[in-house]
Amino acid sequence: MKGTRGRHATPGETRKSQNWIGFPGCTLREAMYVPPPKEMEKCLTDLEKYVHSAPKKPVLIQCAYIHYQFEAIHPFLDGNGRLGRLLIIFLTIERGLLPQPILYLSSYFHRYRGEYYTRLFEVSWYCFADDAHLWLFFQVQLYPKKIKFQRARNQRARARSPART
Repeated sequence: MKGTRGRHATPGETRKSQNWIGFPGCTLREAMYVPPPKEMEKCLTDLEKYVHSAPKKPVLIQCAYIHYQFEAIHPFLDGNGRLGRLLIIFLTIERGLLPQPILYLSSYFHRYRGEYYTRLFEVSWYCFADDAHLWLFFQVQLYPKKIKFQRARNQRARARSPART
């Protein structure tokens, strides 16, 4: 972990102090709600129960919901976004939507960073059904676009590589 961002943040351990997420320069008052450490443990337990329960929603809806909940819980001092994106990939494989980890979501999230954070924060700040629907719509739109892009990229790479015998 030398030379990486977040090396001060007790890697692999859940946080013991309050943190928050928000737009650059925001104060705790302006930030998205993040549960205090004592509540965080219960939130993680509830999320784990949901992940392991019998699926009642389509896989992409589950991924969007689980990703949102993980980001809102924000259990680590650093790396929550990276782990949240990995959760999406693991879930799509585990639930049979993808055969292997072919998605690299970080580039897509970076490209649409503004909309991603706006939708994420709207759900937390206002808790309106319409905001949750916009979050789900944004997330569910993301996955097929990224899958299509990644497949095309893989095909181009295969076409450039020498034929194997």
